[in-house]
Amino acid sequence: MSETFIEQAERLKKLVLALHAHFESLTQQRLTLSYQRMRAWDELLKRGYTAADVALVIRWIKAQMGRSGSGYSPSSLQFSRLIQDADLFEDRLNLARKAYGRQEAEVRGQRPEVRPEPVAPKGWVAWISENYPHAAIPKSFCDLPESIQEECRAALQKS
Repeated sequence: MSETFIEQAERLKKLVLALHAHFESLTQQRLTLSYQRMRAWDELLKRGYTAADVALVIRWIKAQMGRSGSGYSPSSLQFSRLIQDADLFEDRLNLARKAYGRQEAEVRGQRPEVRPEPVAPKGWVAWISENYPHAAIPKSFCDLPESIQEECRAALQKS
């Protein structure tokens, strides 16, 4: 039997509470779990991030704080700067994975994860042309993978 909506909500609530407590312990901060913070945690969970990802980013930021000129300070660990902006969290996670990924994978005896190159969705050039007519499509776009070359050529002929 599948979970009911109430059961799913309770499971999510427990997960958010655990993540928030984990964040507090890693950053040595005591923060009220407000509705906005709950939504921020929910957004990270929807994107597939885990407590291990949060810990990795915090560890990386702490290491950066020790380097002069890095631009990172204790305020970089503020919830509003680290968790509430999921896109910024993703950027920092990618940097942390680059810095620690190979070392951690070697410790586990595995090869680092290799993700496939993103593929542009069909119709993206036409969408850009329609919604941003002032944006010129450079001819170098036609040097992109085969999957979008035809679309680039067609858009260049229209402009």
